[in-house]
Amino acid sequence: MDVQALHRLGGVATALSGQAHAVADQVHGAESVVWVSTRADQYRADLAAEATAVHAAGDELAAAAAALHRHGDDVQHRLDQIASVAGWFADRVADARSTLAQASDDVADSVTDGARVLVDAARDMPAAGSLAWDSFVGRFR
Repeated sequence: MDVQALHRLGGVATALSGQAHAVADQVHGAESVVWVSTRADQYRADLAAEATAVHAAGDELAAAAAALHRHGDDVQHRLDQIASVAGWFADRVADARSTLAQASDDVADSVTDGARVLVDAARDMPAAGSLAWDSFVGRFR
């Protein structure tokens, strides 16, 4: 999710809210027009109602902008949490990989040492049928 886009949209909504409030203030200012008649009174009442509606729309835009900014902050917080957990998980995988590599090396060393013992023992093997087999086999018990 593009958090910056949420904040940009919130900024646009904030700017529009300010413009709506400015227009509402201008319309409220038109109420002071000097014009006396029943129609003038109705015109001023209509202007006041329109200014109030525009001002309310500006308030709604401001609330929407604040909600967008809060949502953007919440999304960023969640993304930061996800990145933190992903980093922790990657560290655990690296630790496990290192442990397995070390264990593999240890096994290879053990097998190599065992193979040397067998090769050395093979050199010392007595001839077939020799009584020396009893002592030879005893070395491995």
